[in-house]
Amino acid sequence: PIPTSAGNLCKWKGHVYEGGIRVPAIFYFPSLTNGSRTVDSYFYNLDYTATIGDILKTDFSTPDGKSFLPLLRNEASFNRGRLYW
Repeated sequence: PIPTSAGNLCKWKGHVYEGGIRVPAIFYFPSLTNGSRTVDSYFYNLDYTATIGDILKTDFSTPDGKSFLPLLRNEASFNRGRLYW
């Protein structure tokens, strides 16, 4: 039996496919974001560090992190590229 449901995503929670690794993120930063919207772009944990460093104008760079600040400001699209682990 399938232990959980991930809707139309492949497999389920705890699995290595989309159903197990895709998690929604919610940001509330009124002075930074331009209203509410839904975005289908994806990122992963190291991108948080790069983005916070970008907001604070400090270099918190990591080898694999990429700032998604332009996405939050609605200035540009965010293409993370493929993720491997």
